[in-house]
Amino acid sequence: MFSCLLLFGLQSCAPDYFENNKSDLVVEGWIEDNQPPIVILSKTLTLSDKYQSLTDLKDYIVTWAKVSVSDGVDTVVLTGKYDPEYFPPYIYTTGRMFGRVGITYTLMVEYEDFYATAETSILPPPILDDIRVVRCPDSDSLYQVEVALSDVSPETDYYQGFAKIGTSSKQFLSSYLGHFTDEVLAYGEFIPIFRGKSDIDEEYTPYFKENDSVSVKIAHIDKDAYEFWSTYSKNVNMPSNMFLTAISRVPSNINGALGYWCGMGSLRKNIVISEHIMDANSSK
Repeated sequence: MFSCLLLFGLQSCAPDYFENNKSDLVVEGWIEDNQPPIVILSKTLTLSDKYQSLTDLKDYIVTWAKVSVSDGVDTVVLTGKYDPEYFPPYIYTTGRMFGRVGITYTLMVEYEDFYATAETSILPPPILDDIRVVRCPDSDSLYQVEVALSDVSPETDYYQGFAKIGTSSKQFLSSYLGHFTDEVLAYGEFIPIFRGKSDIDEEYTPYFKENDSVSVKIAHIDKDAYEFWSTYSKNVNMPSNMFLTAISRVPSNINGALGYWCGMGSLRKNIVISEHIMDANSSK
């Protein structure tokens, strides 16, 4: 999700694009139930009236930070390592801590003059009622995945959908317009989980193909994370619309940096598109 670097770079330069020539630290971090924390660090791209080449983006990836996570009892220093199954291909993680529902996790990042902190909690994972694949209207080769959920708590619940294709990457991409809340969600009704948009996609469609092996993830998140994903999704997917503002300020729960630290109660489901195709008018 390297476009975070670009989005935060643009907003950090407002309102004068050329006065701010200092990069900010960008944190992309999450911890799921039964999964280790993953943190990706980068620096924002600053705008300038001089020529800037974006061909060497590795200069903006932070590889020498001290990253720690505390669960209130133990504090673990994460190990930075190259991992080609993520983009950008450098993450901080550990095998000594795995997320648990109901626990609050504090993130601490120390890098050069930056000291960033954030807190997040893991909520109970969503409850899957059903999942199906339907053919897209006016297409014989494209399909969409739909899920139906059951209510997970009496309070307002917020969700974010993710998807990935195949096994070449561990990284889930946020589903196209995949944020939703049960303030407007009718439980038991089907919700589309579209294909995520990669930063390097030349041709993009939100739909899947018949031979795709798809991993779907639905994350139960808090309101702060929901606001982040909602704004991020609009910034990534709406700039081509001339009637909408291209870039909105992305909210952050990080103190001392930009970005997000997100606890996720996650539901995962792996499907092969061809094995789940059904008539869109069929009942569950």
